[in-house]
Amino acid sequence: MLFLPDYMRAHLRSGLGLRGRHLCQVEMKAKKAADEITFAGACTRVVQTESSGLEDKPGDTEIQVESFTQDNTHYDISIKEEKITSCSCPAYTESRLTCKHMFVALRVTNYIIFLPHTITPKRRSVEIDEEDILDEQRAHKRRLIVKIRDGIDKLERADYWIRDENVTCWMPCHKTALPGCYLP
Repeated sequence: MLFLPDYMRAHLRSGLGLRGRHLCQVEMKAKKAADEITFAGACTRVVQTESSGLEDKPGDTEIQVESFTQDNTHYDISIKEEKITSCSCPAYTESRLTCKHMFVALRVTNYIIFLPHTITPKRRSVEIDEEDILDEQRAHKRRLIVKIRDGIDKLERADYWIRDENVTCWMPCHKTALPGCYLP
């Protein structure tokens, strides 16, 4: 099967200002690796097949893309509702980031990449102990209370406040004022 690029679609998308989402650094490297392959080379790496799953819709297909690093290895790219949704390569399954196989399929076919999910870690590296977290938070609050009480004690000291005979309000004494001098 021969794949031809859809120049009209690309022209309309750029003319209307419809751009894809911003790519992270890992995705940029994957896109660069996919773009380094010539169009003819990319066409030889991609094979489109019909999916035979029971729950698939009529428009759902599957594309196989040859591995960049391993000989005789192909990865399956799922197409749902005319959109590239996933790849079976380890790079995609571990990180859920757009992989180079998806970018090659994007270059060769008329499908767009659609990844609605957010990037979340596969699992936590350290299990969180809620009791330890609560103890740390309580200790932090106790330290804050001690600091607040120290600040209040400093404010209550008699030498901090000076009463001016002509003014009816209290005001703090400026640190640079000379002894016996009152600030207006």
